[in-house]
Amino acid sequence: MLDNAYRVIDQQAVQWLGVEAQAAIASTTFVLIAYYALYSIMSAGTLALLSRAIGSKDTKSQQAFMANALIGALSIGLCVLSLSAWLAPMTVQLLGLTGNTAELAQAYLRWHAFSCLAQAVMPSLEAIFIAYGRAQPVFWLQLLATTLNIVLNPVCIYH
Repeated sequence: MLDNAYRVIDQQAVQWLGVEAQAAIASTTFVLIAYYALYSIMSAGTLALLSRAIGSKDTKSQQAFMANALIGALSIGLCVLSLSAWLAPMTVQLLGLTGNTAELAQAYLRWHAFSCLAQAVMPSLEAIFIAYGRAQPVFWLQLLATTLNIVLNPVCIYH
């Protein structure tokens, strides 16, 4: 639930900016879900392979799988977010947005691209913790990220 709470929090945070800001955030929701799906590709394989290496007590493979997962997640994140920032005008056009709503959606996608690399790495980091049977740190990391989103949104949006 916390993995995707930031979209709802962002939607709530812009409510006083008007209908166009609401439309801009809402219109990009499925774009951001698609990004998350791309980030999750790395984590799905990581969980299976790392769990197998942990079960067989193969430390060398464990280290290799973790390094590959984190480097892969960073690489995918940098590619997706760079393209997101660069292609924001085309994305907004494909969504059929115009006028101020289009400008706000572009700004949102660009700020998201600039500030959300951690979202690309988090699914793989979660997979690593879960493979080691440590689900509690995953919860606390997600709770921290969600809390920071709630606290920083008003500061970043209105100041």
